Amino acid sequence: MSLNTDWLNDDFVRMVRKVLDDESSEFIGHDALAVKLLNDSDSAAIVQQVAIKQGKSSNWVAEMIVSHFSRLLAAEQTTWRNQYERVRKSNRWAYRSLTT
Repeated sequence: MSLNTDWLNDDFVRMVRKVLDDESSEFIGHDALAVKLLNDSDSAAIVQQVAIKQGKSSNWVAEMIVSHFSRLLAAEQTTWRNQYERVRKSNRWAYRSLTT
């Protein structure tokens, strides 16, 4: 059975970008970024709705959103690519905004 990720769209990328832009210029690890999405009231409500529809946990959905952002960032085909940086830390990706 393949996983349906059709629900991942630009709205979710905007949520991640907002969290990164609101932070300092320090790198935020993949897992920590997912937690920050869950701690943001606007993002958390959307994540919860998707979790219910997908039959998954909110944590799983937040992790998928960050992974989606990471894939787009690596693809270098976005207009916002040069506003963020992604590096490996402890075998996980970490991200930061270059505009803060």
